[in-house]
Amino acid sequence: MVKQIPMVEQTSMVEKRACFSRWRLRLTGIGGVALFSVSVFCNLSPWPLWVFVLGITCALSGLLLRIWATGWLVKNETLTTDGPYRLTRNPLYLGTLLLVLGQCLMSDIPWAPLLFPALCLALYWPTIRQEEEYLRQCYGADYTAYANQVPLLLPNGRIKAKSPSPASKQTFEWRRVRRCYKGFLANALVILIYALLHLAR
Repeated sequence: MVKQIPMVEQTSMVEKRACFSRWRLRLTGIGGVALFSVSVFCNLSPWPLWVFVLGITCALSGLLLRIWATGWLVKNETLTTDGPYRLTRNPLYLGTLLLVLGQCLMSDIPWAPLLFPALCLALYWPTIRQEEEYLRQCYGADYTAYANQVPLLLPNGRIKAKSPSPASKQTFEWRRVRRCYKGFLANALVILIYALLHLAR
């Protein structure tokens, strides 16, 4: 359970995080629309097939990682440390970066694979740090121990051992994924359209 923070302050922090989340999603959406529009309407020369394959692999990996992470995440109730959270403390953000990179590689826009992921990282990095501080305040020593075992963003090849305590048992639930199905479907549709555009060029 969330602890150590007074209820009023905790509620305020949760509301601020939700507001920032909506703000980030809007900006990311605007960037995605801009990228897609340039790719569709600017008659770009297609890149080599291997670049497209790399792009679709990154994009699908990012989408699947976000679905996997969403199914495990229990917000503001418990510290999620299982599933993809055994590999990275921020699988949702890592999935977003992979999605952005993949769509940029599929777009055939020369500068996009450098510019858009860099902008995305600049946009999300302060939030990652703020959320880390929030979790540290909520869960204290439990989060510190978890952070000492699991990297902040990029997996390092080591997998955190599962907690033997039955009380800490966590599971993947599709109902959590279903709450976000519109975003997942939208990203899947964008990947499909990029694939069709590549085939048509």
